[in-house]
Amino acid sequence: MPKDKGIPLSEKHGVNPSMSVCFWCGEVKGLVILGKLPEDAEAPREAIYDLEPCDACKQKMEEGITLFSVDDVTRKPTGDWCVIKEGAVHLLTEDEDQIAKILKDRRVSLESGFYKMLTSGEETDA
Repeated sequence: MPKDKGIPLSEKHGVNPSMSVCFWCGEVKGLVILGKLPEDAEAPREAIYDLEPCDACKQKMEEGITLFSVDDVTRKPTGDWCVIKEGAVHLLTEDEDQIAKILKDRRVSLESGFYKMLTSGEETDA
């Protein structure tokens, strides 16, 4: 007999809904049905469930090359990002192979110190 693949409902909270929030801009992306959580906990009203950008962020990211700030130690995204024009890629590196890769990938992760230096307009030792 096949196992039921439905969402187990919470005895206290039913389908236990939560609003998925965009990691990149903080806007609500949609509804998430969590069902029964460990210890039958109530789902948070809003939470970040993935790093997939919302439609608005995705559209902005498609306008050029997206720079993502990542933590210097963990290399995880910090949530800071911006979009630059293709011509500005030369500010990141002089290496033509790296430039070609960035233009192909349309995105690049930068250590947070370098990202802050680029986006602040101030000179630093980073």
